[in-house]
This record gives sequence, C-alpha cells and structure tokens, in this order.
Amino acid sequence: MAVTFFVEWFTREGHWIVPLTLCCGSYAAREVILLEEKSKTLDLGTRNWIKVNVDQTGFYRVKYDEDLSSRLRCAIETKCLSPTDRFGILDDSNALCMACQQPLTSLLKLMSAYKDEVEYTVLSNLITISYKITRIIADAAPELLNCIKEIFIKLFQYPAESWDAQS
Repeated sequence: MAVTFFVEWFTREGHWIVPLTLCCGSYAAREVILLEEKSKTLDLGTRNWIKVNVDQTGFYRVKYDEDLSSRLRCAIETKCLSPTDRFGILDDSNALCMACQQPLTSLLKLMSAYKDEVEYTVLSNLITISYKITRIIADAAPELLNCIKEIFIKLFQYPAESWDAQS
C-alpha cells in the first residue's frame, strides 16, 4: 500500500520539517520519518491499519482517506489502538470537520466505531463532540435533530450501561 503525505505550509517564505510517527498494523511496527518536502510517498506494504502521529506527539492534524479511515475504524472497534490514539483520531476528525476539510458524514461514521468505548478521556471527548454537533444541527437543520439524537443515544448506550455496572 502506497501512502502519500502532504503538508500545507503555513508560510510561503520557508517550510517546516515535520517528524511523522507511524504505526503500521501494530505498535511493534513503529516508524519515524522526516517530511522535508511538501509531499512524500511511502510504500508500507499491506497493513491492517496505519496510525499517523502515534501518541499525539506531533503538532499537526491528520486527515485519512476513506480506505485508511475504514481500517482505523476496525482498529478502534477491536481496541487495537491506545486510548491516546483513539482520542487523537477522533479529535483530528472533529477539527477537520469543523474546518470544513472533511464532511460531517465522515465524522459520524468514525464516531460509530466508538460504540463500545469506556475509556474516560476518549468518552469525554466523544460526548463533547456529540454535544457540539447536536447544537449545530439544532440551528442549521432542526428537522434532523431527532435523527441525530437517535444516533447518539445508540452510540452511548453501551458506555452508559457499562459505567452503571461499575458503580
């Protein structure tokens, strides 16, 4: 699988050298590369999933294409990723959606992978994002409000029952 990395520079006078950390299918297969050009293509072979910005150590957002997003959703559902990385994927997707760099449907599809999430920090971020989406839908398309609430009720059903059982 060939993966291309792009950087959108913040200034036109110079450029940034960006250290990228990658996990390819497992945390044992961790790689670090320096992105010194505006784009770079790597052949990573056939991997189950690829997580960029492992442990959220870099100061950048990651936008995955649909194929990589699908693979990451499976990794999230099966808890192959650490809580920090599950948080980071969700946070990046939300930020990209809010910046109109990714459609809301992509964010909602990703959020569905968190239906069994019980890790507090990840769940807290999921709740915050759900609240923001609900507020935006209420203002922009009130006729969809009941539908979005139904999606979120299903999303939080397992975590709510799980937290009750721990009490």
